[in-house]
Amino acid sequence: MILDRRGGGPHKNNEVWRAVVPAAYLVADAKLEYWIAATDATGQSSWDNRGGANYPLVPNEQIALFDGRTLVGWAMAGRGAFEVIADALSSKPGDGLGLLWSSFPMAADFDLAIDVLTTSEWDNSGIFVRFRDPESFGYENTAWAAVHDGLEVQIDDKARPAGAAHHRTGAFYEMPGQSVFPLPASTAGAYRRFVVRARGHAYTVSIDGAVVCSYTFAGDPARADRAAMPVRGAPRFFGLQAHTGNVRFRNVHLSSPR
Repeated sequence: MILDRRGGGPHKNNEVWRAVVPAAYLVADAKLEYWIAATDATGQSSWDNRGGANYPLVPNEQIALFDGRTLVGWAMAGRGAFEVIADALSSKPGDGLGLLWSSFPMAADFDLAIDVLTTSEWDNSGIFVRFRDPESFGYENTAWAAVHDGLEVQIDDKARPAGAAHHRTGAFYEMPGQSVFPLPASTAGAYRRFVVRARGHAYTVSIDGAVVCSYTFAGDPARADRAAMPVRGAPRFFGLQAHTGNVRFRNVHLSSPR
């Protein structure tokens, strides 16, 4: 369950809290029952369960993971930082790899849609999917957990260092056996809509509606758990890389097929 809050004072007065339970964690036809606890300024606690009636649950087919204003629900791993500029998450690289990751677990099958803007042709970033909590690896730079445990959709219009297809924007970075297609025309300084779709271990990446990569991940012999399907008690996450330049991300939406 994911919890966040908006506004309020030192004793949580007048705050609005949100609880999100990923659909993949619910059993068909099961009931979800919960209680609400409140503590006032004197330390007195009270409980409410609506007289035994459940609070209504409204299913969302698409979840907005960035509110355009704050970093609620996100955590920074590694070097550098991200800040909110003009309703977007803007990368600020440091002296090593950085990763801003969403604490909302990914479903087994998902569509991840993000608007991406590069501010220079030399910008380099990436969208990582299906990695475990970076803090669980014991790395000195925890951002590297996403590199070793997940898959990266590259953002590098120069395809450095040598222009290889698997280093190009929209490709799965350095992964063999993928099919890479021409990028749609783009305007410098304009946002592009990236959609990463996963159905099992089969992935497609679209930019502005055009499929630019198709890939089926067959596993990594060196890392048996890399990009594994999420299961109860072993969630997987996604994140945004701080590498080179100031790349901006907005309209971050995650959805799962029924």
